[in-house]
Amino acid sequence: MGIWAQREITVAWNDVPILGESRTENRVLVRIAISPEAPEEAHIETCAIEIRGAPDAATQTVVPDAFVRAVEVQSRPVQVDPDGRFSGGRLVEIDGARLDRPSEDALPTTADDPRVTDPDADGHPGLTVRITGLVDGEVYVVQRRITTLTGTQEGDRLHGRIEWAAEQNILGADNPALTHPIPSRPDPDPALDVFDAQRVSKDRDCAWIRAHAEALFGD
Repeated sequence: MGIWAQREITVAWNDVPILGESRTENRVLVRIAISPEAPEEAHIETCAIEIRGAPDAATQTVVPDAFVRAVEVQSRPVQVDPDGRFSGGRLVEIDGARLDRPSEDALPTTADDPRVTDPDADGHPGLTVRITGLVDGEVYVVQRRITTLTGTQEGDRLHGRIEWAAEQNILGADNPALTHPIPSRPDPDPALDVFDAQRVSKDRDCAWIRAHAEALFGD
């Protein structure tokens, strides 16, 4: 129960046209609130999203602040057993669209699909990410991310592994070179996909978590 700061790290391989495979490390900071009245449910607010590519990668992906602010607060079932084993139930997140069945419905593939939304309110379909480097521009995407957490609670700390899957469709771009889909898959080593959480005082918001992330979790 209470307020928790959490960092999630997942590692993916991406099939980039012409350039081949590239590895990215996706880091997400979230603020989690668990009420004493409903200890089996965690409310998750996204605080920061960072996509780290190799330093010599031809392109880098930047997630704008508007993207982060547009991510809705999510709810995940949680359970801690008497021996400290923690489980965070399956969470399905849809960004840039409204689906009747978030787990089953196909993601939109075109900007004129009526299910597409503009949550970052920038006038473009879906959510906007920025690509820099050899090719530069903005890409408008819709995506689905499914995660399940398993781990251990030790006092005011939680740590464990993330099982995840992700899907993304490109709805458009301001540079035609960026409209090609980039298939992504988890790294074959599941030990790379991890989360760490620290209980914090109830007045700690996302701004505080971002400012103190290194002190809480290291680099």
